Amino acid sequence: MTRKIIYFVFYLLLSHYGLAQQPYAIHIDKSRGLPSNEIFDIYQDKKGFVWIAGNQGLSRFDGLTVKNYTYSNQYSRAGNQIMEDPYGRIWYVSFDNYLYYVQNDSLHVFNDQPGVNHIYGIADHTLFFLTQTSLDFYDLKSLSRFKQMAMFTGDIGFAHVLNDLLVIRKSNTLTIYNSKGELSASIPLNKQYIHSEHPFIFNHQLHLVDNYPGSKQIVRYDGKFMPTGIRFHSMVKKAVLFDSLLMAAENDRLSVFDIKSFQLRQTLFQGERPSCMMRDRDGHFWIGTLDNGLYIIPDLHQLTYPLPEKKICLSKVIDHKLYLGSTTGEVYQVNAADMNVNKIFTTTNHQEIYDLVYLPGNQYIEPHFRNGFKYDKGMIQIVSGGLKSVAYIDPKYLAAAYSSSAVLLNRNRSDSLTSLFDELYYSRPIDPALFPNASVLLDGVRAKSTAYIPEEHKVYYATNLGIRWFAPKEKGHLLWNKKEIYCSTILQHQQTLFCLTHGGELLIRTADSRIRRYENLQQIERIKICDHHLFVQHASGIFHADLEEISTSMDSNFLKQLPLMMNSSQILDINVWENEIIFITREGLIRSEFTHHSFRPAFYITSINQKPYTPERIYRFPTKQNDLEISYAIPDYLQPQGHILSYRINHGIWKQSPSDVRKITLASLEPEDYLIEFKLDNELLPNQLKFKIEKPWYKTFGSWLTIFALFAFIILFIYRWQLRQQKEKNNLEMEKMQLENSLKQSMMSSIKSQMNPHFLFNALNTIQSFIISEDKRNASTYLSKFSKLTRRILEMSEKEKISLDEEVDALKLYLDLEKIRFEQMEYTITVDSLLNTESVFIPSMIIQPYVENAIKHGLLHKKGPKKLHISFKKFDSNILEIVIDDNGIGRMRSHELNLIKNKDHQSFALQANQKRLDILNQDNQDIHISFTDKTDYDQQPSGTTVTIHIPIQ
Repeated sequence: MTRKIIYFVFYLLLSHYGLAQQPYAIHIDKSRGLPSNEIFDIYQDKKGFVWIAGNQGLSRFDGLTVKNYTYSNQYSRAGNQIMEDPYGRIWYVSFDNYLYYVQNDSLHVFNDQPGVNHIYGIADHTLFFLTQTSLDFYDLKSLSRFKQMAMFTGDIGFAHVLNDLLVIRKSNTLTIYNSKGELSASIPLNKQYIHSEHPFIFNHQLHLVDNYPGSKQIVRYDGKFMPTGIRFHSMVKKAVLFDSLLMAAENDRLSVFDIKSFQLRQTLFQGERPSCMMRDRDGHFWIGTLDNGLYIIPDLHQLTYPLPEKKICLSKVIDHKLYLGSTTGEVYQVNAADMNVNKIFTTTNHQEIYDLVYLPGNQYIEPHFRNGFKYDKGMIQIVSGGLKSVAYIDPKYLAAAYSSSAVLLNRNRSDSLTSLFDELYYSRPIDPALFPNASVLLDGVRAKSTAYIPEEHKVYYATNLGIRWFAPKEKGHLLWNKKEIYCSTILQHQQTLFCLTHGGELLIRTADSRIRRYENLQQIERIKICDHHLFVQHASGIFHADLEEISTSMDSNFLKQLPLMMNSSQILDINVWENEIIFITREGLIRSEFTHHSFRPAFYITSINQKPYTPERIYRFPTKQNDLEISYAIPDYLQPQGHILSYRINHGIWKQSPSDVRKITLASLEPEDYLIEFKLDNELLPNQLKFKIEKPWYKTFGSWLTIFALFAFIILFIYRWQLRQQKEKNNLEMEKMQLENSLKQSMMSSIKSQMNPHFLFNALNTIQSFIISEDKRNASTYLSKFSKLTRRILEMSEKEKISLDEEVDALKLYLDLEKIRFEQMEYTITVDSLLNTESVFIPSMIIQPYVENAIKHGLLHKKGPKKLHISFKKFDSNILEIVIDDNGIGRMRSHELNLIKNKDHQSFALQANQKRLDILNQDNQDIHISFTDKTDYDQQPSGTTVTIHIPIQ
């Protein structure tokens, strides 16, 4: 019993010691982008990304951005046991026992079948998965099952992979299999240790955590299981060995043990609920909790010492002692032995302290330097209120920058003490009421900082007018590129002046009076010189230079980044003490070693236009998709915004990407090939992105070829079209010639029809009979008409158009001759008096075939009187109507008679005339012919009426 009490007291003392000095930790929770504060597992993959299994599922974290992975039919997202296989897939098992993996930047379910007790593992190139009835082994390359072992899974306590071996606790036995599914060992468990879990290997011995109530200790196997002496405060949810450090997540704390000495080293996060632990590849420890997100411990040795209040704003080392100033006017001193912080002075006005200045001697400056206190070897002056900066010149004078003026302060007005600046001091106005011991060098200006270079005997003031300087017998101003320099801070080391401009640029004026700008850093927040150390505070980190080790030329990269284990924005002040760097943060005072940053995080392009990026691929985008969004990752968890990424396109100028985003947006890119190069912290990276914006279709070679082919086709088409048009024109000419020939043939046919043998024979017989009967008068008259008609027909055949008068005369001659042939035939020709027969023209010989047809086929077979009437009149204002009316036998009876005489009979004259009409109508003559068959009261044929409409021209 006594032994247990001693152990308990010793444990409490160790716990108290561990709590007194907590290592510095960075806290990450939902406010920094985590999807949940409930964390179940943490894992870092080979690329450096940290994977987090939380209440909202699986997420990937790069220090700045979080990407969540979900599956469409996922019922439970929460899970744990994150692992990476040799092929880069990330695996985890959900709390409803479904196994998932991330491949090609998306989440997939494995086998779509639940397992048992969240048990799965990866050993070598083998995946094992515990189902309801068996332990299955899969080849990771093909994800195909190669072995299945029937097993009752109800009594399995845990399964774990150790050194590519699968360790399973089943009932009271530890069964060990290799990656091929072969049994390697079977170890019985002592009865009191059957609840042991969380196996790990140390010194080639198997260790287990016994969580049995009343035990809660670590046991090791050495032929049999034995206790090691390490005991826990409460049940252990997870235990992980890191070299010789064992971290155990208990119910309300994280216990850190030295496994070599079996001693408790630290108790961390007491009151928290730690759930999982991980050490990343940079040696930082990650702690997950069940209700407060993540903690990152950069270094277990980098302890945080609490400050009395969170109002500390500056630090000063004077004679190897560290002093702290607050925003409310308190001054504290830090004890180097135990790091205790004691308040030693409070200002009367409780204003923010800007600086603590050591002044040799024992005299204050009255009345404006009352805020100060004695020090063993002099005075420590507090700079606050309207006083912004003080620089020590000599035992008599100080340079002081006020918010309204720049002055020389006389600490000792004794005439026995002389100074090079006496003449300057007494040459300027002194207002005893306002400044009884001050000479105003610049009045009505806002002075922010001052510095004194002894080798030059010059005092420099940074004001709203620029940098002004004063020497004992001269004055001037500092220019850069012939322009004023507007600074917030000026610092001096030997003969070098460091100036921080309002724009965050660092200007350096060296001993040779040359001024240059430090190009590698822009937007600097603060500079400070501690002894011979220069510190530059930037959003990307803290940079340092030992001014005694570098040359006066100060090359372009003389500042080196410190291996900062915290976000630089949390740093309030920096100092050097006891050969260590002291950081004043809101969480407390942190001591760190003097080493420079050698860590360079990796750089990965993760996606292009929100699609997974594939290295070594040349991307091609259509013309309209010329706005690109390139997402990238810089896995750094201590300084997520502490790196400067620059990029350039096609060897152009370098552009800087904002540190608080992980995207590069390129808008309205022209069609061409692109090469993007990257620099991280001014170091050229091997990563390159190649892509191409396709040209519009009308600018590509194929398109030009297509356009050329199309153009050639169009030319060929036009050529062939013109050729066809010419051919058609020629055909029309040929057709016209043929039509003309046909017209002539038609006219000749008309002539032939009129001059047919029957007509000639009858006409000549009639003339002969008149001659024989010596009827000279009739013979002469008939012969004269016959010759006139013949001559008239021949004349008309040579003309395309004839006057109506000529047509009527020709018809009369013809009908007079035909009347002699037919007895009882009478004809009449009437012409409308409105017609001018001499000025009305019609196609020649257009009427004669119908008149001939009326006589030959209608009147020839008519018994009794034969009558033919021809009339010419105006049908319309420009239409001539010609009516040929006979009282013959009609067309139907004539056709029947012709069929009896000649089955193949066709009216040659009518056919020829119809063809001629078709030819004429092609020239828009618009000649219309209509036939009317007449009948009597008994509906018997009584003749035919032919109506011809001819346009008057």
